[in-house]
Amino acid sequence: MTLLLWLEALALLACAVLSGLGAGLYPPEVAVGERTASPLAVRVGLGALTAVFLAASGIVMALAVRRTGLQRALALSGPKGLILIAPRTVTQLVVGLLAEELGGTPFQVRLLSKGKALALRVSLRLPEEASIPSLAERLQDLLATEVARRTGLEVQEVQVLVHGATVRG
Repeated sequence: MTLLLWLEALALLACAVLSGLGAGLYPPEVAVGERTASPLAVRVGLGALTAVFLAASGIVMALAVRRTGLQRALALSGPKGLILIAPRTVTQLVVGLLAEELGGTPFQVRLLSKGKALALRVSLRLPEEASIPSLAERLQDLLATEVARRTGLEVQEVQVLVHGATVRG
């Protein structure tokens, strides 16, 4: 999957180069119906297209780098070879732990790579009666210890991002 991301990034980069060359060289007249666009308008359009392709290529490259780092973080050395754990497995484990701990409180989970370790980012809305510092610390302890115990992966960091309180009514 990472290979496909790199190929997509290269294809977008090639499109950026081609549209940039088109903008830099003398553009042909473009006819729209009975009207023709000026060469300046064509250059501006191709220049904008070049910028879009470059931005898209950069975004896809950043995703590929992130995914490569995450795959490295989810590999363990076992006695008979590598043990690879799918990121989805870790995400499902974290979702299960949070659902058990938070009940009906909405949340989102994101895995991050921290070198050879794993980092988790949990975004949520806490129940309005909850103490943010104590509940956040309890979630950090729970997730760090349980994910490390059940997967063997080192959990270097658990970020808890609180977006407000959930009003129950």
